[in-house]
Amino acid sequence: MCGRCSGHRDAVTLCTRSPNHEIVVLGEQLANGWQTALILLGLLGVAIGAFQWTVNPQWVQAKQFIAEWLIERDIVWPMAENAPWWLLTHYPELRDVFSWLDGAVLLGYIGATALVMGVAVSLPLAGAARLLGAWQRQRFYHLAQALIPLAGCGVFLGLSALTVNLLKGQGVPVFWANDLRLALLVGANLWTLVLAWGITGRYTPALQRRALAWGAVLLALVPVNTAWAFMFWLW
Repeated sequence: MCGRCSGHRDAVTLCTRSPNHEIVVLGEQLANGWQTALILLGLLGVAIGAFQWTVNPQWVQAKQFIAEWLIERDIVWPMAENAPWWLLTHYPELRDVFSWLDGAVLLGYIGATALVMGVAVSLPLAGAARLLGAWQRQRFYHLAQALIPLAGCGVFLGLSALTVNLLKGQGVPVFWANDLRLALLVGANLWTLVLAWGITGRYTPALQRRALAWGAVLLALVPVNTAWAFMFWLW
């Protein structure tokens, strides 16, 4: 519809532009707190926790420790497996049933991951915002938008992990999966750093301050990449 109006009384003009423009330029005014919370706590917190718990050996150990603590005090109802199917996993015919304890520990793990990741990523971003000048919340929101490529890539990797496992179970060779994951993460990190460099240039012409702020954004990537490294290569 817009294309048919292109050139008509100069009302609409179609042109090409970099996808970075939406974040680097428009994000300066349009970024807000809800978007920032979605990126930092949602995509980089809740999502990572939801994907990661299945391979984290400490999750099983924590659940066993809590179960033993409860049993020693004759508190056994959390081990009941009568939660409704719409609340927790409940497939007894497949021997796949979650107890109330399983659900509580799972939610606790996801919540703790969201909190830790949110703080670990927010602090360097706040430092970057401060290095660019007097504290402005809008600048912090804008810098958080630079993490969109890495956040989106992480969601894709987490969702595709189940697909890879299903393919492996069917005997399909998936030796290429980790190499592809690494390539996608490297690309997402580079894209994020390009966006961060562009955003810092919106706030200061001083190369030194800009480089320091960019370095702070680089630090914000460390906990995110560490989380994915544990999930795919260390656990």
